[in-house]
Formats: sequence, C-alpha cells, structure tokens
Amino acid sequence: MERGGLVLAHASAVVFTASTASALVALSAAYLVSEELGGGLLAAGALTSAFMAGRALSSTLSGFLGDLAPGLLPVMPAFSLPLSGLAIASIPALGHAFGVAGVMAAYAAWGVFNGMAWPPLQVLVASNPWRGRPSTSLSIYFAAGNLGFSLGYALYGRLPGGWPVYEAAGAAYAAAGLSLTILAGRLRGALRRPARRGGAGRIARVAGVILFAAFVAGAVQGLSREYLYVFLGKYRGLDKSALSASLSTASLAAVAALVAAGLLADAFGVLKALSLDLALMAFGLAAVAAPLPAVVGVSLLYFAVRSSMPLVRNASVVAGSGFEARLVGLANTVGNLGAVVAPPLAGAIAESGVQVPGLPAGALPLLAFSAFALAGALVVLRESRATTPTPP
Repeated sequence: MERGGLVLAHASAVVFTASTASALVALSAAYLVSEELGGGLLAAGALTSAFMAGRALSSTLSGFLGDLAPGLLPVMPAFSLPLSGLAIASIPALGHAFGVAGVMAAYAAWGVFNGMAWPPLQVLVASNPWRGRPSTSLSIYFAAGNLGFSLGYALYGRLPGGWPVYEAAGAAYAAAGLSLTILAGRLRGALRRPARRGGAGRIARVAGVILFAAFVAGAVQGLSREYLYVFLGKYRGLDKSALSASLSTASLAAVAALVAAGLLADAFGVLKALSLDLALMAFGLAAVAAPLPAVVGVSLLYFAVRSSMPLVRNASVVAGSGFEARLVGLANTVGNLGAVVAPPLAGAIAESGVQVPGLPAGALPLLAFSAFALAGALVVLRESRATTPTPP
C-alpha cells in the first residue's frame, strides 16, 4: 500500500475508535453533571470549555514539535491517547468526590492530551495525501470519526444502566494510541520538513482569515456538544432514546456530506468550500432553535460542523508553506478557544431568563451564534476571491 493510503487507513481506524468512545463519554458526562450532580446548561457547557481549554494549551505545542521534527507526528498521538484514556476513566470517581469541578478537571486533562494527539495526526494525513487529494483525505479521516460518533450515540441509548462506559472508553483510547506505534515504525525516516513556498505577507493574510474561521467553527462546535444535548433534552423534551436516535441519525447523514465537502474543496478551492460551510453552520444553528423536528436541525448543524474541521485543517496545510504543523496547531488552539468561550456564554444567556417569543429557553444563544457564523462565511468568501492559495 502506498504511503498516503497507509497513513489514511491507520489514522481513520484510530479516529473511529476514539470518536466512538468520546460520544459515549460526552453523553454520559452530560447526564452525570446535569442530573446526578444537579448542574444545568451552564455546568454542561463548562465541561466543553474545560476540555477545549486543555486542548488549546497543547495544540500549538504539538504543532511546533511537528514542524521541528516531522518524525514525531505519529509518535505524539501514540503516547498521548493512552493518557487521554486515563483521564476519561477518572471522570466518575472525580465527579462523585468533587462534584462538577472534579468532572471539569478530568475533562481539562483529557483535552490537554487530545491536543497532543489530533493536530499531529491531521497534519500527517494532509501532508501525505491519498492519491494527491489532501482535502478528500482529511474528509475521509473526519468521516471515519463521524461514523464513530454515530456509533457511540447509537450505543448510548441501548447500553444497560451501570455499564462501565468510562472504563471501556478509556481502554479504547489506549488501544488506539498504542496501535500508532506500528505506523510510527513503518514511517521511520520517511517524513521530512516541507519546503517553504510563497511570500510572508500572503501567508500571514490567509492565515489570519483561516484562524478567524477556526474560531467561528470552534465556537459552534462547542455549542454542538453538551450544550446541545441538554438543550434538546431539557428544553425540547427529547428523552434518552429520542436524543440518541436524533444524534446518531444526524452523524450518519453528515458522513456523505464530509466526503462531498472534501471533493468540492479539491475541485474549486478550500476557502470557497469553507465559506459555504460556515454559511450552512449558521442555518443549522437557526434550524436547531426553530420548532422543527430535532433531527432536521441537528443533521444540518452536524454536516457543517464536521465538514469545517477538515476544511480548516487543509486550508492551514495549504497556506502554511513550511509552517504547516504550527498553523494546524494554531487553528486547533484558536478553534478550541472558540469552544471555550461559546458554551458558558450561551449558558449564561440561556439562564438569564431572556427568551425569543415562540421559542424554547436556550434558543437565543443559538440564534446569536448563527449570525456570528454567517459573518465568518462572508469574511472567508471575500478572501477566497482575493487570493488562491498555492496547492502543496
């Protein structure tokens, strides 16, 4: 198997396994905090913030190390994913010992270790593209993760009470990480620092737009986790089975869209595809807030949120010009900061008592961030018309 195919196949298997585990943990922890520990939307959103804050601390560091020594790209996730598994396994014990603060501490540690894992793996996939198609390769990688999330959501509604979710998820993370030692061995000596292309001014301008898009996408991604779960359950009235079915169906629907987004980006340019994706993100948030069937809004939102990740990462690789891993790491960090800010801000607005007439409590923040995503789409569209990044 050629190198790009090998990297994509192995990375996709790893992200599928970890994403299945992550979906189970996120839903279980949202229930733990909101029901067993007495928290609300603000507490549920704080979990996402803690996780993304941890990722923000380590993503830039992992990018710097990846540019400095490309051979470390498969090694960093091989060591950090098992540590993520340990953090996951500690969630119930810390929660029952220290309440919501204990769960947040475990989430923060999980985020730190994830920040050392996923940016290097994404750079590895984009810089060793299957059949020379970086956006399509990243879309397939993220589609595998999306399938994992869909499986995890589906399993959540069917697992018996008392099933050891956190222990099983932690073991899955550890196994996925340790399997990367095999890939690291097969790639030894094959990874080199890329040559620098283009002028510093062009790189800086496009990088600024990409980082702004990453912040917008990260903010919406933050809202699509625990905040969304509690909003749909508590304010839209979905029970555990209905919530599980809606999330699982939406994740499956987003898989085909992910691959389509990659093909579109490779054919017409990654910035144009990213602009369209941010616009769809805006419509998705508005649809979730509206009195429509939950699966409709969540499907559109998941399509946009999941597609934004490969598009932002590949835009970073294309524009990075010798700084690929650092720009991917920065995009992760900035996106994580967006996800840190958005959920508690949305939770505070939701619990302030201010409502949109005819819509459930908690809908106003979704509409506000919908407008923010639309603004991001316009900024990226303008840049896409002004410049065309040189492909790798």
